[in-house]
Amino acid sequence: LKINPVRTLMLGGLLAFALLQLPGAYRVFDVFDSRPALRVLFIGNSHTHVNDMPGMMRHIADSAGMQQRYDITMHAPGGTTFRDHWNNPDVQNLLTQQWDHVVLQGASSETLHEDFVREFNTYGERLAEKARPTADKSWLYVTWSYASGSEWMRQNPWYEGRMQGLVQSGYRQLSKATGVPLVNVGQAWKDVAEAKPAFSLYQADGNHASVHGSYLTALVMFQHLS
Repeated sequence: LKINPVRTLMLGGLLAFALLQLPGAYRVFDVFDSRPALRVLFIGNSHTHVNDMPGMMRHIADSAGMQQRYDITMHAPGGTTFRDHWNNPDVQNLLTQQWDHVVLQGASSETLHEDFVREFNTYGERLAEKARPTADKSWLYVTWSYASGSEWMRQNPWYEGRMQGLVQSGYRQLSKATGVPLVNVGQAWKDVAEAKPAFSLYQADGNHASVHGSYLTALVMFQHLS
């Protein structure tokens, strides 16, 4: 049997790339990574897990030659609010463990109505306080407005042009109450959108991130967590 070394190397590289896309794949590769771990916990929802944004951040960190490897744990079921997280025993357990960074992300809708804002603040403060003894650093991940012209905006036209400001205000208020700093992804999205790029940060639903949106989010995260 004659082995083509170039073809073998290419196939090996493709296989490694494919394996990295599998859930938990980094756990296997970490066995062979001698760098000290930087332990990061993401608590959020689909604005965190879509396109495996935390995995993108790790790719960025590895490409940048970081001296630590990002050991990432994510709890981010779709549509989850801060109240949902607080009432989840798995989240309670995670927050008793030791972390270098804890990133907290609530549902965008939590900041849009007075009743929801009260819950957003109440449970956001509880989560931040729970994380305080075990996290070297906690962060509030500020999300973005739904896209202008999206189905959600057509059904809720009174939020057109206002949602971004409400999201920003909600997270700033929570940051002031807890002392937890912001990772202001929503502002970065707004700045990029105003530059009118050739790509969209949104998926077709005008809510969730496209690959471009997730990559921008991962870059902003890396800037703060590195």
